[in-house]
Amino acid sequence: MKKYLLLSLLLLVLFGCSNNETQETYHPKTLKVQFVPSQNAETLEAKAKPLGKLLSKELNMPVKVSIATSYNTIVEAMRSKQADVAFLPPTAYVMAHDQGAADVILKSLHETEVNGKKSVTDYYRGQFVVNRDSKIKNIEDIKNKRIALQESTSTSGYLYPVGLLQDKGIDIEKDLKTVMVKGHDKAITALINYEVDVAATFQDARDYLEKDYPRVKKETRIIAVTKKIPNDTISVQADLDKKLKEDIKGAFIKLSKDKASKKIIKEIYSHDGYAPTNDKSYDTIRKYVKAQSKE
Repeated sequence: MKKYLLLSLLLLVLFGCSNNETQETYHPKTLKVQFVPSQNAETLEAKAKPLGKLLSKELNMPVKVSIATSYNTIVEAMRSKQADVAFLPPTAYVMAHDQGAADVILKSLHETEVNGKKSVTDYYRGQFVVNRDSKIKNIEDIKNKRIALQESTSTSGYLYPVGLLQDKGIDIEKDLKTVMVKGHDKAITALINYEVDVAATFQDARDYLEKDYPRVKKETRIIAVTKKIPNDTISVQADLDKKLKEDIKGAFIKLSKDKASKKIIKEIYSHDGYAPTNDKSYDTIRKYVKAQSKE
């Protein structure tokens, strides 16, 4: 089933319509901003609404914030203009862009600290997590186990982990019992409740559970991480008014540098800032989609 979904995504990547070339630009009266449900939707919405108010003030126009029901529906929201701006993970962005429904304007940045030295990165990784008492030690041990995955449009919760499994000769259709969940926090929850043996998530999704489950990191462990993944995007409608695109870009960069608003942004997706980017930066995602569709 997932193979067919990836094949559909590949067809969109290769033959996506470019109807944005013939459309006139438009300027919405209310800017609709949508977020992917990488964590509990109600919690995420509560975190996102303050950002909507800040954005409204910066742009001097009404802003409506909403949470997509899934990774797939946020792409459809961009296609049908139910969203003007979207926080799109790399795979979802590629899918939307190659349907002529989205242009990337910004990439998210993350602050990391190694040996006391802080740096800013424009990539992240996926991870495989097991319970502390699990006998699973490495990727090869996952064969014939239950694994929690996200939808096929999730880069760190599906595309890259599945790619790593395939590199190790593991077929997710034949060699695994897949459990599809909505939200990386849900994947970790399923793991600690022993509903699955392994959870594939972004690194480190366990942070979202520490408040309610302080021992989550002590009772689980990471057995492997994926290759580097281009950071999430802030994308806009392809035919959005050019000046408004630039205003949105400037507003997000400005807000990410202000101490108070940066804290709000950090609580939503752990973003530490934003920087300009372009579509070419996500060609590696297209290669992953193409490779997996051949399996």
